Amino acid sequence: MQAVFNSNRQSVVVLGMGGTIAGEGDDPSQTLTYQAGARSVARLMADLPLQCRAQIEATGCAVIGESVAQIDSKDIQWTHWWDLARRVVHWLDEPSVQGLVVTHGTDTLEETAWFLDQVLGHRTRFKPVVITCAMRPATAADADGPQNLADAVVVAASGAVRGVVVCVAGEVFSAQAVQKVHPTRVNAFDGGPVSHIATVHSGVFQRENPDDALPLVSQSRWDRWLTPETPIPKQPWVECVWHTGAASSQLLPLLASAGVDGVVVAATGNGTVNEEWLMQLQSMSVAGVAVRCATRCSHGALVGDKEKGQTFSGLAFYPELNAVKSRVQLCLDLL
Repeated sequence: MQAVFNSNRQSVVVLGMGGTIAGEGDDPSQTLTYQAGARSVARLMADLPLQCRAQIEATGCAVIGESVAQIDSKDIQWTHWWDLARRVVHWLDEPSVQGLVVTHGTDTLEETAWFLDQVLGHRTRFKPVVITCAMRPATAADADGPQNLADAVVVAASGAVRGVVVCVAGEVFSAQAVQKVHPTRVNAFDGGPVSHIATVHSGVFQRENPDDALPLVSQSRWDRWLTPETPIPKQPWVECVWHTGAASSQLLPLLASAGVDGVVVAATGNGTVNEEWLMQLQSMSVAGVAVRCATRCSHGALVGDKEKGQTFSGLAFYPELNAVKSRVQLCLDLL
């Protein structure tokens, strides 16, 4: 833990998880080959250019940095999520903390965002958790991480958002809507049909619809696992499977016989699967396997029987969640 910027007022805490934003490479012109998570949060803050430092100092908040993990986000595990959540809770409980920033890799950012959104619940009703990232390593000549980090601190200090949000490339997205949609470009994230909820430019934060009420944050059902003294719960075995043309009829029975706890099907279109898969999924559900449906489409949400919470073919689904976030949600629901 290290105080990076000092102030006599409130603080913003930056928790580091590694990722490209903390990545190092040998060639400043190279943005695709590097070691992710090589730099600590203290190093990231110390290396900020003067313009970014000025934008942070203009918030009037102190900044405290702490490295929770230094990993490539493709390697993130169940235990990393809980360790991060517990450190977030620790700092949220500090009266002087205005909000938190989490630096993270891009590949699994949306899953971490949804996990934190759910397990933290009501704890973020007054203090936001802002996740940020980068598509270029810290050693790149045109690194995008410094500005993203400065923007995220501005959002966390603004007092104008609640819950878990993602700030990247000057845009702020909700944890529910955000998704990575491109493997390499700098603006690799969007929020689907929801779009962004706010913007940050030159240190100025602006809500997209400032008159709209901020969303309520519900009570968390997972509070009991957020104290360091409590063992991290065992992760339920939940798999995502993609329904495709000529989908194999062998996959689902193999998972069922292996003892899977749950399955999320990234279905075609509006939650459609072929008849054989539908029968297999129904049999798995009767046998006690938790089955959820999502759409493999990158934009839009499933539309089905709202009263039953099912697709028109009878598969349960989480409204507005894509497949990977549905998997996170199902893991939590099976605890």
